[in-house]
Parts: sequence; structure tokens; C-alpha cells
Amino acid sequence: MELHLAMERNKVPDVHALDSFAAKRALPLEFPRDFTLARGSGFEPAKLLGDAAGVEIYRDENLAELFKAYPTFERLAEHRNFGVSFRCGRRLSVVATALGLSVILVGDCEATAYDPADDVPWLLGELQSQFDGVIPLIRQAKE
Repeated sequence: MELHLAMERNKVPDVHALDSFAAKRALPLEFPRDFTLARGSGFEPAKLLGDAAGVEIYRDENLAELFKAYPTFERLAEHRNFGVSFRCGRRLSVVATALGLSVILVGDCEATAYDPADDVPWLLGELQSQFDGVIPLIRQAKE
């Protein structure tokens, strides 16, 4: 799964806001104090359902490159000037972490989510539904 999000730089949440938004939305995600969306790229650990999880995050400081590759994303992003991309393999906890973060960013930070595989936006309801669909599978695997 690959998912790109664009948002205004001044709306990028810090870890305290992420925790607050996750709690408000009853998302079983926890973020370590050094978790950040604002700088660097790579694996960011998190907790999902109390267990170790995380997500591979790529900060897209230069959205122009993504917009050049994905013109639909450029139209959807409008005035937004900061981006993050999530790339996930088959590990459900990583997929769920990416979906949960996307729910927060779209729902609480006015981000736009874009699926390059299908060249379509992902709306909040779709992201939430996908997240909600993965959680029972993860719970079942824990049993």
C-alpha cells in the first residue's frame, strides 16, 4: 500500500496532538515522545493495541516532484505545502498504523489523502473503514 498526504505545514501535529487526536477518535494508537512527522524519513515506531508497531514515513519536503508524477494529487492538494507518504508491505500492524495516522491527518489536520495506485483520493470515511477492518484481524492474530 502506498498513500500520499498533503497538508499545510502549520497544521502538522506534534506528538501530543497526535495522541490527543487518536484518543478523541478512539484509535488504539500510541506514539513515543520522539515521534515526528515534521522532519526526516524512515521507520517511526508506535504502539497499536498496546503492541509494538510503526510505519515507514517519507517526508515530502518538495511536493513538486510528487505533483509532477501524479497530476491528480496536485489538483487535490490545492494550497497544501507539506507532504508525507506511507509505504507499507503486508504486515497488518504497519498498514493499520499508516491508516490510523491518515485518519488523524485527514480528519483533524485538513490533509488530503491520495492513492497513486488507483489515482483517487481517500476520504475520511474510507480511511476509517479500512482501519476498522484491519483491527479485528490484528486482534484475532494476537489470540
